[in-house]
Amino acid sequence: MKGLLFILMLTFLGSCSSAVKEEIREDRMTVGHISHEQMIEKMKEMIDRIPGITEEQHDRLLNLHSEVYAESQDINEKIKQNKVLLFKYLAEDKNKEISYVKKDLKKLYNGKLELMFKAFDDVKKILGKNAKKIMSDQEFRLYHGFSHERF
Repeated sequence: MKGLLFILMLTFLGSCSSAVKEEIREDRMTVGHISHEQMIEKMKEMIDRIPGITEEQHDRLLNLHSEVYAESQDINEKIKQNKVLLFKYLAEDKNKEISYVKKDLKKLYNGKLELMFKAFDDVKKILGKNAKKIMSDQEFRLYHGFSHERF
């Protein structure tokens, strides 16, 4: 009996996980492609249009955006350089160098993710209790192309 319950529980958890993955996949399709330049411009416009934030919050968000953009560009440049080195070392059959560059690329990509997650957390701190209200604002959702009814 315990075995049957365990199997049913695993099946239920697996189906919940699949449902969440499908929901996220559908939500991604509603966002569409945004170029890097469009993202920067939208962020600046969005920050300028956030209702009810103080001048200090506005300035902190603009500074955060500027800092994250600069750090992200630095990481992207290092990623490009390492990708070129990978193919250079492949052509030269330098396996030790390839291994090192692969590790470096993993660190860079992880660093880029950490930068994004930290920036997201910083935005939440800057906006404080207004974060939920601002992010659920109808104009914000339409402005960022969230057309799906769940948004």
